[in-house]
Amino acid sequence: MPDENDVTRIGRGPADGWRAAEPPATVGFPNPENRRPDRHGIWTGAVALLATVVVLAIAVGAYFLWPRSGPKAQTVNVPAAATSSSPATKSMVGAVTMPRYSSPHLAGDTANWQMDSIGACSGTGGYSDMTAGASVTVYDGSGTIVGSGALVFGVRHGSTCEWDFGVNDLPDVPFYQVEVSHRGKITVANADLGNVAMSLGD
Repeated sequence: MPDENDVTRIGRGPADGWRAAEPPATVGFPNPENRRPDRHGIWTGAVALLATVVVLAIAVGAYFLWPRSGPKAQTVNVPAAATSSSPATKSMVGAVTMPRYSSPHLAGDTANWQMDSIGACSGTGGYSDMTAGASVTVYDGSGTIVGSGALVFGVRHGSTCEWDFGVNDLPDVPFYQVEVSHRGKITVANADLGNVAMSLGD
């Protein structure tokens, strides 16, 4: 039988000689407010992410910048179009003048030119062909026609009517012949093409 001194008496209170039961031990939990973030882990993750971005950037740059072998563009030499040098051509520039006069010995005769309704002078009577549009024909030394033109509107200079003309694209030959209307041909040297002077009615 156990000694009563070794028996812990449990009763209703200390008054009965019992020993009060000790309260249960308290288990401590860490305070969440006292926890600090793991900065080492954050920095490690950031460095790993940055390294990944750098590696990707290097890989993309190497893909676009690194020379790649492939078919090279071929250069096709296109021959230049053959050009034919056209022969040199000349132009004739000149004028026909006709002084105004009357034939007093012929009854009813009129002057050889007069002013028309548009202010230009034109031939009359036997010179009625001398007007704007009259033909100008140019021949080479052998009599072949090499160009043609026409008289422009006549311009009065005092008592004279003057008709200008021009003929382009003439061959470069030493001499030419020119005829206005049906008035006959005159010879013109190559050196005088720029100033051909003709006169009628003198």
